[in-house]
Amino acid sequence: MLTAIDPPFCGVLTTTVVPGTPLWEAQERGEFVLPGKFEMLAELRTIIAGAELTACRFSSNHASNYLPLRGQLSRDRDRLLALIDPVLAMADERMLKPEWLRGL
Repeated sequence: MLTAIDPPFCGVLTTTVVPGTPLWEAQERGEFVLPGKFEMLAELRTIIAGAELTACRFSSNHASNYLPLRGQLSRDRDRLLALIDPVLAMADERMLKPEWLRGL
């Protein structure tokens, strides 16, 4: 979808389930399951690797993100993937932003 739109900017946030919200209630009922940290990071990798964009400022540096990234797609694709791949390979939570720093 990003390729079809070819936006000048794309900001990615990580879904956070907040108590008392409809999503939280769905999670409590077992109707929604939030993917794990590394599954969400793998999804981010898929987005970066697959999007064919002309000149898109890409950012995933919101407080909610476990691995802050910023660059221009498609120009910085290899650099961004080189930042994500070792984190996925090691699956070490110490390489991610800790929960207390996520500001949520």
